[in-house]
Amino acid sequence: MVKKKSNIRIASVVLALLLIFIANSFNVSYAQGSGVVINEVESNNPNSNDWVELYNNSTDNVDISGWILSDDKGLARLNDETTKPFPAGTIINAGEFLVFDVDAVPYKFALGKKDAVNLYDKDKKLVDSIAYTDHAPDTLGRYPDGTGNFVDTISTKGVANRINEESEEPAGDEYIETTLRINEIETKHDVFKDYVEIINIGDQQVDISGWYVMDNDPAGHATEYTPVAAGTMIEPGQVYVFDTGSHFDFGIGKDDLVTLRNPDGHIADEYSWTDHPKGTWSRVPDGTGEFRDYPNS
Repeated sequence: MVKKKSNIRIASVVLALLLIFIANSFNVSYAQGSGVVINEVESNNPNSNDWVELYNNSTDNVDISGWILSDDKGLARLNDETTKPFPAGTIINAGEFLVFDVDAVPYKFALGKKDAVNLYDKDKKLVDSIAYTDHAPDTLGRYPDGTGNFVDTISTKGVANRINEESEEPAGDEYIETTLRINEIETKHDVFKDYVEIINIGDQQVDISGWYVMDNDPAGHATEYTPVAAGTMIEPGQVYVFDTGSHFDFGIGKDDLVTLRNPDGHIADEYSWTDHPKGTWSRVPDGTGEFRDYPNS
């Protein structure tokens, strides 16, 4: 995906929204970007199986027959039969949850301390992914459900996620709600140098003065980024690109994380992965879709 001018991006967003409108005229969705996401992960409860909760963030029921769950071994789990496609007739209703115990029959893998959860559609294309470097104190979940970033959550298997009620905020980094989304990430610097593209999916301009991007080592790379210049605005539908050399001097790695941060260091969006893509990690459609391995062009 070549970095494009904002007017081209706006046109692509409009076209993508039109396609979504057409797809949503059906009762059950089968396409990628259908709104089904990984929502909560249990990896270290001695009194229960490891499990993964999915959530349908769309307004349609979604047929996920043939979809596949795996850990950091990815589709190799199919070859050794430690994971199996979801059976025919597996449907997750709009706004509902579906839980899979991944270390019990018919699955035979457990989630480790440093691991990942990958969700693939029936065509073996990556739909959603979460990588982590340590067990959560309880569970790791999106807050709010379906749209939020992953934070430490209280185990709520099959129901809405909750954070620690004794604290007003999730443990660790503080997250904020904005209309800015990470939209594309170049990690291999083979066609381009590493870059991070963001997009404004809202209907109002956003002042990104002082904003910056960071990898999985914010302490070690605290002096290796340059905040966005004062007075920089990003219009609705417009993209902005953080480039190596201009905005950051660290490399984006094979097993890494990118966060988008405001001047106070609060996280507006993030994405993590466990391997380089063949092209770039890109949201399809722009701004609203799940991340895909999208070919460079």
